Amino acid sequence: FFSLVCCRLSLIPFVSSLSFNIRSFDTNLSNIPLEGVTRTVSGTVVLTKGHMLYAKPIDIWDSVTGKQADFSTHFSFAIEAFGTDQYSDGIAIFLARVDFSIPPNSTGGYLGLFNESMVNHGPLNQVVVIEFNTWVNPEFDPPMQHIGININSLSSLVYDRWNPESHNGNASNVLVAHISTSKNLSVFWSFDGKLVSPDNKSSSLSYQIDLAKVLPESVAIGFSAACGLYAERHGINS
Repeated sequence: FFSLVCCRLSLIPFVSSLSFNIRSFDTNLSNIPLEGVTRTVSGTVVLTKGHMLYAKPIDIWDSVTGKQADFSTHFSFAIEAFGTDQYSDGIAIFLARVDFSIPPNSTGGYLGLFNESMVNHGPLNQVVVIEFNTWVNPEFDPPMQHIGININSLSSLVYDRWNPESHNGNASNVLVAHISTSKNLSVFWSFDGKLVSPDNKSSSLSYQIDLAKVLPESVAIGFSAACGLYAERHGINS
């Protein structure tokens, strides 16, 4: 299921929380707007070059107290190459300002999140990305297909190798978690339909990030994908 749990720190001394679960995507997507080349197929959202967003803003820090929220999100996706063993270019989950939309000329390695001019904008982009990269673009990628954590950029600050061909069309389960006390953003994953666990440190990445220095107080959470030279299917299962 696609789920989000966010403990929101308010100005008064208690913690409120926001949570939702979406076990399947059907034609009633009032809280999940789609943008770009996207469609729903049998409960799965298929992104070619497009975005899938959660419609409501999420408060992740408070400018008065400086406190940040703990949050976690869990989702399942699959990537499948069409008629070839070549992949291009990948899928990502992102946090960005609430008015963020698909930039023009953002196909291929830009993942529907950046374009040539935005690559050099740095902090002005206000976006945190966890990418599942399927095509190496040497101008900003390490020399391998990879899972990476990116801040305002297509270049991953930390990354780990993965092989999408080995898991072609199979469900990958992902858990993303932010711990406010340590300012630690972590991603955990498992392949081929196996359950994901935060105890499996061998399939994980972490990076210390002060979200208040990168993102506005309220953000949008969503998924983005793009294709380049070759075609691949990006499906958000739940």
